[in-house]
Amino acid sequence: MRKRRIIVFVILLTGLYLLLAVSDVDKERTVQPAWITRLTTEKVSPGQGEDDTFSFRLNNVFGYMNSRGRLILLDRVLYGTALSGDYYINYSNVPQNLIARDRFGYIAFNIDQNGYPVIAKNRCIVVSSEANGLSEWDSDGTKIWQRWFGSTITSLEVQKEYITVGFLDGTLKLINREGDIAFSYIPENSRIGVIYGCALSPGGKRLALISGLGPQRLTILEAKEDTYKVVSSRILDSNFRRALFIRFYGDYLFFEGDSKLYRMEVGRKAVQEVPFDGTFSGMEYDPVADLYYIVSRNNSINTIRVMDPSGHILIKTGLPGKGFFGSAQPNAYILGSNYNLMRINLVEN
Repeated sequence: MRKRRIIVFVILLTGLYLLLAVSDVDKERTVQPAWITRLTTEKVSPGQGEDDTFSFRLNNVFGYMNSRGRLILLDRVLYGTALSGDYYINYSNVPQNLIARDRFGYIAFNIDQNGYPVIAKNRCIVVSSEANGLSEWDSDGTKIWQRWFGSTITSLEVQKEYITVGFLDGTLKLINREGDIAFSYIPENSRIGVIYGCALSPGGKRLALISGLGPQRLTILEAKEDTYKVVSSRILDSNFRRALFIRFYGDYLFFEGDSKLYRMEVGRKAVQEVPFDGTFSGMEYDPVADLYYIVSRNNSINTIRVMDPSGHILIKTGLPGKGFFGSAQPNAYILGSNYNLMRINLVEN
């Protein structure tokens, strides 16, 4: 049995490397596989003394790995998991207090609050069990602030200075570091006024949201004096009834459309369609190389496209298998499928 597993793994490894070798590349850059690591379904004992690590979640496991492909920690997802570079919260679907552990698996702090944690931008936010409240906690497990709302939270984005929150009643709110409402907005009328996605640009100069049904609308607001004012509003051809992808990356706003991904240059109204195969899975941005990684899925193939700011596709490659993980690193990309993680480097020719 062990020999058979080794043979299967070698075949998979060879297939992945060949797949990358025949990927579409431009004349300036090429893909260079660095390593591939098989994730076992068994828990890995915590490591020590590792600084150069990243977090991942793939299928029903999560953990930490160093830049050379060595596992530092591996565990099973209970119901959901919130991950950062320093600590994680693995939580169940039964309301209970939350336990934060460091990347080696040791208890870091406890959170005396039921709900669903979100870790982003070195902040720990907990959405209440009924999705009608938010609270923020420091690294000692001390509550910084808590706020309740009169409607259900439908979308959320955490930034360093603000949290952008969309609600079922069609309201958008901007929450500051003290937990106070810094700005509130209700978009133009639609038959159903729900906020399906919201985003705040780095620095907080612009807000973007997708809202409503009949019609569904993209609205962009810009900071002027002490408030935000609408600078663009357009009706979309989509009719989604779920949370949508919308993010500011670099000089562009990316947002999900009906079987499409769009990008809009900040400060301009022109919209460009970004091609992909199958269904959109997500994207990452590497600010060091100023490159965009776009992932889509068609049948059992995850397709990764690397795009420069001009919209030119530099690299296109596919990865077969169940599930997907992707993380942009400086001039590299960590990707995973099934229970395998691998690193590919972008090398200039």
